[in-house]
Amino acid sequence: MKRLIAVWAAVAVLVCGGVAAQLAGQASADNTALLDTARTDQAIAAVSEAVNRLFSYDHADLAATSKAADSLLADQAKQEYRELFKDVEAKSAEQKLTLTTRVVRAGVTRLDADRAQLVVFADQWAVRGGGAPTATAAQLEITARQQGTKWIITQIHAE
Repeated sequence: MKRLIAVWAAVAVLVCGGVAAQLAGQASADNTALLDTARTDQAIAAVSEAVNRLFSYDHADLAATSKAADSLLADQAKQEYRELFKDVEAKSAEQKLTLTTRVVRAGVTRLDADRAQLVVFADQWAVRGGGAPTATAAQLEITARQQGTKWIITQIHAE
């Protein structure tokens, strides 16, 4: 009886291991980030440009940044950005804040039929009231959806 239980346990382990390996293999096969270098490069370029535009603003012309958000963001990212941008609009005139963001490095961690997941590293410089700039770094995890030849950011997570 003990031997029968041991055999069934071994079979269960093999079956579960085989299913897990198959699922992992399928997930890896769906990720074309390393194979489709043209789309990977397109996603990196589009998302980097979007991050630069979305996270750079001048207190004297917030409308330009707000307009960019309408065309570069969708879904959860658009809703969260709108909430955060309300604070910027409320405080930027008083603080005379100008923020410049430049992506210094970005990479695609996952690419499938119409989505890309990226890690983006950016430098930011803030100037308040004509004072000296202060620098900071940002790390973002971004999900973008491809619509035709355009990439739209759907999720943004700051690290």
